[in-house]
Amino acid sequence: MSTQKSQSHKRQEQNNTEWLDELINKIESMKNKISNTY
Repeated sequence: MSTQKSQSHKRQEQNNTEWLDELINKIESMKNKISNTY
């Protein structure tokens, strides 16, 4: 049971990492647009 719990926790961490990656990508593209405007 405890191993299953840690597995699901690991999956949750991976989801968080993917979400963070997407956020960083969005911010980077926004920065690029802003720097292109000026």
